Amino acid sequence: MISGDERTGDKIEGTGGLSYVLTPTMSVSGGYTHVNQGAVAKFFAYRRESFNVGHTWLLGRGQFLLSSFIVNLDRYEQPDLTVSTEYRRDDTYRARVTYGIPLSFIAQSLKDMNWTFTYEYYQRRSARTKQRSQHVPEWISGE
Repeated sequence: MISGDERTGDKIEGTGGLSYVLTPTMSVSGGYTHVNQGAVAKFFAYRRESFNVGHTWLLGRGQFLLSSFIVNLDRYEQPDLTVSTEYRRDDTYRARVTYGIPLSFIAQSLKDMNWTFTYEYYQRRSARTKQRSQHVPEWISGE
């Protein structure tokens, strides 16, 4: 039986990114993160490449719009032989938009508070490949 101890391992993470102010009310940003997650049971160990972009827009009168898109690509070191002899690949995609408006439009006493509306789309795809090479899984190639 698998225990939490088998997931224990060193984690090395490096992140870099850039931000650019387009106008006094708008900025964009982007970043990259690389993660090496070790584990006692090697089928829990993985390498992650993560990419993100973001956009901030101040709309006036205290209103704002935030948007972001993140992609995580996880590649596991060894197959979990209790499940399959193939290597696991997990790809996650997340898009998020948030609109905010001050509550002062309801009552001036609420001027220091915001009301936010957020929509998020999340998709996860998991595939198993025979090799650790750059094999294209069926869900991408349509085979």
